[in-house]
Parts: sequence; C-alpha cells; structure tokens
Amino acid sequence: MENKLEQPSPKRDHSASSSALLSTLLCSVLALSLLSGCAGRNKSGGADGAELEGLQSTESIVYNNAQRSLRASNYTNAISHLETLEARFPFGRYAEQAQLELIFARYMSFDLSAAQSAARRFIRLHPQHEDVDYAYYMNGLAAYKRNDGFLNRLNSSDISKRDVSGAREAFNVFNDMLKRFPDSDYAADARQRMLYLREILAQSPGQTHDLHKMVQNHCEIRHGKKIHK
Repeated sequence: MENKLEQPSPKRDHSASSSALLSTLLCSVLALSLLSGCAGRNKSGGADGAELEGLQSTESIVYNNAQRSLRASNYTNAISHLETLEARFPFGRYAEQAQLELIFARYMSFDLSAAQSAARRFIRLHPQHEDVDYAYYMNGLAAYKRNDGFLNRLNSSDISKRDVSGAREAFNVFNDMLKRFPDSDYAADARQRMLYLREILAQSPGQTHDLHKMVQNHCEIRHGKKIHK
C-alpha cells in the first residue's frame, strides 16, 4: 500500500499587518511546502515500488525453491514451500499453479487423503480453470492409489469378503471426470483404470446392478451420447 506523506497546510496570519513583504514570504513558504510534499510523495512512491519488487522477488524465490524440491523428489520440502507460497501470496502470480503442484506433491509423498482434499479444493475454487481436468484426474488417481494395496491383494476366492467401497469410489471419481472431460489428456489412463476397477466390482456381491448402471453411463460418455451441461 502506498504511503503518502500529507502536505503541511500553510499557516494563516491573523495579525493586522498585510504588507507586501509578508505576502511574499507566505507565498514562498507555500511554494516550499508544496515542493517538499511532492518530494516526499516521490520518495514514498519509490520506497513502495522497491517494496513491491521485493515482495515479487520473494514470491519467485519461494516458488523456485518449491520447483527445485520437486525436481529433487524432495516432496516434504516441496509441500512446505508450496504451502508457504499459498499462505503468503494467495493472489500472487504462482498461486493457482502452486495449488496444482501441491496436489501432486502430496500424492507423491503418499498423503493420499490430503491429495484428494487439495484436488477437491482446487475444483471448488477454480471450476473453469484450463487445468481443472488435472485436479479431477488426480482426485481419482489418489482414490485409486489409496486402495491399490487392497486391490492387489484381492483374488477370486476372497473378494466376496472384502469391502470394495474404495474401488467403487475410485470408479465413480474417474467416471465423473470422463463425463466432464471426455477428451482430456488424462482420459485414456482413467478409462484403463476403470476397466480394472469394473472387474473388481463385478465380482463383489450386491454390486452388479449399480455397476451395470455405471458401466452404461461410461459407455455412453465414451461414444459421445452424453450431452454435457
């Protein structure tokens, strides 16, 4: 915020004297006051400009530190830098990109619930963002990964005894993504994962009817029969 120095008001002379000399002196004082005020504002503006430049420089430093951490696969440090960036510069030039990278960093650090929360938050805050499909995809991928160990342990003999709600969640998240972004760069991978999830859900008792509806919707989306709102 710009710190403007107030201009000093010229003092009024209430004496009876009104000589030309006094008038000249008053005019001189007024002129000096105005010049002083202008100089003060220029200095203040210069200081504010330097401060703004310093803030932008600091923002860039924090963001670049986050990038270095991501490249080094140091996701703990990356998360710390990205959270600092978002907290200190919520409307800065890197704010939205930092939110997307925070989803990725949390996913890669295996904090999958936090990755999903970050993805949903981005979707809520930026529903029209050009990369919002990435947030949808990462939400589904985190849901899938969160149940990856469970899915790998399943076999035909014990699947009926397992809770498949996690697989169902991942299927639904990917399905929602494909409904909204059938031509996304991440659509092919989402469809591939859905095929695997469909097989898991098809073997689970009580899932057949609901699965048939989900698969039908997915097929309609894939063949362009859905009208996107």
